[in-house]
Amino acid sequence: MQATFQPLLASFDIMLTGLSKEPLGSPAPNIQRVLWQDTFNTDDSGLTDDSGDWGAAGYSAAGQYAVSLNPYGGPLYDYYPAESLPASFVLQAATSFSGAANNGYGLIFQVTDSEQFYSFQISGDGFFGLDRIDDAETVTTLIDWTPSDLILTAEEAINTLTVAGDGGAYRLYINGRQVARFSDDRYQGGSFGLIADNYDEQAPVSFTFDQLTMGAP
Repeated sequence: MQATFQPLLASFDIMLTGLSKEPLGSPAPNIQRVLWQDTFNTDDSGLTDDSGDWGAAGYSAAGQYAVSLNPYGGPLYDYYPAESLPASFVLQAATSFSGAANNGYGLIFQVTDSEQFYSFQISGDGFFGLDRIDDAETVTTLIDWTPSDLILTAEEAINTLTVAGDGGAYRLYINGRQVARFSDDRYQGGSFGLIADNYDEQAPVSFTFDQLTMGAP
């Protein structure tokens, strides 16, 4: 299975100005039929189990996928190239962090190759954002980093992220409530996976991912 560690060259810097809090949205859709799931209880589901100067990533004894990143090393992302998303889907994972709060972590989806996908991330200091990655040098911000009271910012607090897709229309949820929606049909029928980044230049950060589920709404 393929894994990707190429740092995106375009900026993922957190934008903290000119943003307003969103009202609580509608509840996340239920997954009526599970089409695929990774519980991370075994180390052969296809994600990378490796370490290097950047940090480490792999399956933990607690049945989670764990990522540790050294300061300011660029994003780490991985996905399941043998899997593909149907036209209508719900993608969901539980995740947490400990260490530097100046970070970003979440889901990638509609991965058509290792450098083309959408990235839905939250940060340890309570922001979320959505980018479209077209190649290693081209990142289009579709939703600027935006503060949300729905994000639990305490270390090791579990946040559940959900993406609901229907054709080229998408809705984004944090802990069961909608925070944003967008439409973009550049990439469809791609795969999905996880992303984590450490923006802090001095402190390391660790992430856990659990119960990655893809299903029909």
